[in-house]
Amino acid sequence: MSKSLTVLLLSAALDLLLQAQPAFALKCNETEPQFSRWTLIHTLRRDGFPQVMVNEYVELNRVGNIKVNDGVCFTFYAYKVEFNRGTRVTKRLLLLKNWSYIGMYPIDDVDPPIGVFGNTIVFPDSGGIENKVVFDREEPAEEIYLGGTMQTFMKPRK
Repeated sequence: MSKSLTVLLLSAALDLLLQAQPAFALKCNETEPQFSRWTLIHTLRRDGFPQVMVNEYVELNRVGNIKVNDGVCFTFYAYKVEFNRGTRVTKRLLLLKNWSYIGMYPIDDVDPPIGVFGNTIVFPDSGGIENKVVFDREEPAEEIYLGGTMQTFMKPRK
């Protein structure tokens, strides 16, 4: 079997598995779902994340999961990439819903999230401003207040 055919078959099998997972009982807790780097990058590319923003230099750190109800599980990753030898840094909070990438918030003005506590993502405080984002609805908020400014949710282009 040729190398390209093997890669194609593996990619198709992984895609089927990722699409079928929501049909199974939704498991959403501190440890699951959790993506390997390869699976996360495959999911991001499949669901419309900009190709130029994913490469071997990108930091992808798992933040955690929030189970909104029996049918909705959000998974969060902190994304960071440096350009021009670290003179420019881009940071994002990536959101996956039930194993599919649905968008991101810019988090350039705050330090990386501390973690998930209940249904809240907590960021380090900055000058007395409590930096936290609550996820208690089936869809993420269009805007969040973080680091003293409003941040707009950016959906993928498909």
